[in-house]
Amino acid sequence: MPFHLFVYNDLPYSREHASGDASVVALLDRLEQALRDQPNVSLIDIADQIEKLAEAPVARSFAMTIAIGEAGARIARRLHQRTGWFPAIETIPVTRVEAGPGDYRIPDNPTVEQRLRNLSAVPLAIVDDTLYSGLTLSWVLDRLPNSVLPATEVFFLQAMADAMPVLRARCTVHVGLIMPGVPEKDVSIIKASHLFEAGAIRRTAGRDLAFFERPEWLHRWFPQGVAAITALCMELAAAEAFGVGDAATT
Repeated sequence: MPFHLFVYNDLPYSREHASGDASVVALLDRLEQALRDQPNVSLIDIADQIEKLAEAPVARSFAMTIAIGEAGARIARRLHQRTGWFPAIETIPVTRVEAGPGDYRIPDNPTVEQRLRNLSAVPLAIVDDTLYSGLTLSWVLDRLPNSVLPATEVFFLQAMADAMPVLRARCTVHVGLIMPGVPEKDVSIIKASHLFEAGAIRRTAGRDLAFFERPEWLHRWFPQGVAAITALCMELAAAEAFGVGDAATT
């Protein structure tokens, strides 16, 4: 099948961070339109995915909700407004870093690890926006007490079908959009803001990067619009209107 890219459209949050800078907002608008113009790209609307996930067969609210990073916290808050499922939300920083080409890992974080091992409130919810490889979620699940894991349910707006079976063998997983295909061969997913925000790629050595700084990735993702999209990302990065965004946590 032709390669297809899903783009999680978090540009509304980028517009908020731009603090009304009309020139930056205009660049964001142009980038969003350029993405929509790509024939192999589907933009994922956050509000639509919230509505889909709100239809999950959940019959109770949760005693505790763990949100993975600020991205997970935003989703948890919005989904709680819609459903009332998550009255107690705690955000934990879990960040995937690139140790080498194709080698990703979660750095040690004794404070977060101890917090997870001490959890006792059930039922427990875990919320993030995107499930890609399952690395981050597996790291979290591995640190939960055995008494908590059976009463744990996980929520994602979107997920790679390839990563679902292993995780569903461990706990209940709710997803708004499941993306079929072999990752990076048939299908992939990125956040729109990661195209231009430093910190999209956290590295153990060297400075953190935005996706546009990996031109081989952009050529793969946008074969018909790579020049225009790269130029817009370079302008947005140069504007320095954004702090470090949500680092990769999938």
